[in-house]
Amino acid sequence: MRRVPDLNSPWREAFEGRAELSFDGAYDLGVKLYENGHPWHAHEVWEELWQGYEGPGRRSLQALIQLAAARHHAVNGNTHGVATLLQRSLNSLAEAEAIVDLDIAALMDAIADLQSRLENNQVVASRDFPVLPSNPGKSSE
Repeated sequence: MRRVPDLNSPWREAFEGRAELSFDGAYDLGVKLYENGHPWHAHEVWEELWQGYEGPGRRSLQALIQLAAARHHAVNGNTHGVATLLQRSLNSLAEAEAIVDLDIAALMDAIADLQSRLENNQVVASRDFPVLPSNPGKSSE
């Protein structure tokens, strides 16, 4: 497993123990990391899932990885990186099947809103990124 140097968070133990998690457990850990302001760690967890996963929702995982990377760029003030990865995330979501309970349409709308802000020369900060919308009618296999 790759290590990330900035693990000074309450999620450190869970992040380091991610290899022992089930698919759903690792997915959920990524969501918690992302939503608690640790997008790089979420990116790492989801990327490890994505690398070995061939099932439905693979493109959704890729989109989440790209969204987390965009949020990480926002933390670092890299507007070009944010814009590029938001577009990649949208492209992935356009071809995606839902994974777990992710509401793809709502997430695409939220990403489009971020892109609109960037196009209007507004700053997009990490706190502006959406929580991951759930679709209670869907579940993973």
